Amino acid sequence: WSTLVWSSTITEKNNERNYDYKKMNKYQIEKNREKFDLIKNSLETFGCKVFFENYEITINSSNKNISKIILFLKDNPTTNFDILIDLCAVDYPGRKKRFEIIYNFLSTTQNSRVRLKVNLSDEESIDTISDIYPCANWYEREIFDLFGINFSNHPDLRRILTDYDFEGHPLRKDFPLT
Repeated sequence: WSTLVWSSTITEKNNERNYDYKKMNKYQIEKNREKFDLIKNSLETFGCKVFFENYEITINSSNKNISKIILFLKDNPTTNFDILIDLCAVDYPGRKKRFEIIYNFLSTTQNSRVRLKVNLSDEESIDTISDIYPCANWYEREIFDLFGINFSNHPDLRRILTDYDFEGHPLRKDFPLT
């Protein structure tokens, strides 16, 4: 764990980066370390990889226990990630598991964020979390519409941005452009 946090700005004159180093106080460092250790130790039973990336906790998980992992992140009083900020997908056609689902959570009481990533193949589906975070309903419908990723047990999985008779999924990298 580094005690330095940096942010960069680009000057208009010569496009050079100026780095502004700020020291984190000891309380912030210890708080982040404790939370990281708790999440890492708790999620090892699910086979998750937990690491610190861009000053946020990132969790890589398999598709199997996604609901249990998210319930832990939401209900544990030490983590208390009470808000699902965003749910998105990325298509990597060169990978065996070409899709990556990314959940971004915020804890308003702990003032921290966590990112959860799950990789899926073309044929796999993932469990819905709309029963845990109701706002996930439309996010999951958007991902289904634009990528064709199915969410198991979703209450209303249908297209949300394209017409119902639209063929294909426009954000897939193999979607024909002409």
